[in-house]
Amino acid sequence: MSVNITVGTRFPAYATSMGRVLLAGLPEQEAAERLAHASVRPLTPFTRVDAADLAEAVAQARRDGHALVDQELEEGLRSIAVPVHDRTGRVAAAVNVSTHASRGTPDDVRQAVLPALTAAAAAIEEDLAVVTERVRLTIP
Repeated sequence: MSVNITVGTRFPAYATSMGRVLLAGLPEQEAAERLAHASVRPLTPFTRVDAADLAEAVAQARRDGHALVDQELEEGLRSIAVPVHDRTGRVAAAVNVSTHASRGTPDDVRQAVLPALTAAAAAIEEDLAVVTERVRLTIP
C-alpha cells in the first residue's frame, strides 16, 4: 500500500471513512454545500465521484452512525470510522481503523471492528466531557 500518513497529512473527505463521518455530523445543507464545492476526482476505480452517490454515502453514514469506505482512497485499503461527539452532542472528531481489503468482506470488518471502535469513541467522549467541564476549550 502506498498511503503514507504522517502528522498533517490531508485526504479528501469524500473518499475517506473519517471524512464521511465528519460530513455526516454537519447539518445536511452544510454537508451538501461542502460536497458541491469539493474537487471530486477518482482516486481509484472504486472512488465514488457522482454527487448523488456521495450525498447518499454521507446520508448512510448519518443513519448508520459509522462509515465504511472500500478501496476509494487507495486500492486494497478498507476503513471504517465512527464519530466522536463533544459534550453538547456535536461531532467533534472521528476515529477509524483501516485494513487491507483482502482480510475479509466489508461486513466482516463491521462485525470484527465496529464494536471495539464504537467503544473507543465512547471512552474518548467520556474523557472529552470531563476535560471540557474543568477547562474551557474552544473547539471550532
